[in-house]
Amino acid sequence: MNAINVISPYRHHGMWVFDDARVGLVQEPFVSGADTWIDRVVAGIPNAENGFTLIFSSGPFPGHQYRLDWRQTAKLQLFYLFCT
Repeated sequence: MNAINVISPYRHHGMWVFDDARVGLVQEPFVSGADTWIDRVVAGIPNAENGFTLIFSSGPFPGHQYRLDWRQTAKLQLFYLFCT
C-alpha cells in the first residue's frame, strides 16, 4: 500500500521550498540536490516558481511520471538519482 503525499513547492530567495502546516514547516528548503531535479521536472510548467502541486510516495503509484532513487556512494554520501 502506498501513502500518497502532496506538497506545493515554490521558489523563495532562489531556492525551492515548501510549507507543511501538519508539522510546522514554513519555507523549508529541499536538500540533497532535489532543487536540481525540481528544475528539470517543472521546465515546461509556466510560472512554476510561484508554486505547483507535487504528488509523491515512497513507491510507484498509478500515473507517476518520475522516479527518484536514494543512492549511497563508497564514501557514504547520500543523494537522489533522478530517473524518468
